[in-house]
Amino acid sequence: SAHDFRAWYGLGQAYELLKMPYYALYYYRRAASLRPHDARMWCALGQCYMSEQVGAHEMAIRCYQRAIEHHDPDGIALHMLAKLYE
Repeated sequence: SAHDFRAWYGLGQAYELLKMPYYALYYYRRAASLRPHDARMWCALGQCYMSEQVGAHEMAIRCYQRAIEHHDPDGIALHMLAKLYE
């Protein structure tokens, strides 16, 4: 279903595993639009933006900050944000 975030998120994960971050970004963005308060969506976007192929660190920072705002339960966003500022 086009309204099921899990489908979009799963496709994003598949493309990320295939080392195709631009495609993954498309699907993660769709998932985030359906679940904007889910920190996992923002962490996934941040990871893609951080990738060597994309290299959009400012966008990654914004995504990780948004994940923190939405109470990232695993603390991944804070860790990745610290890596970006190294």
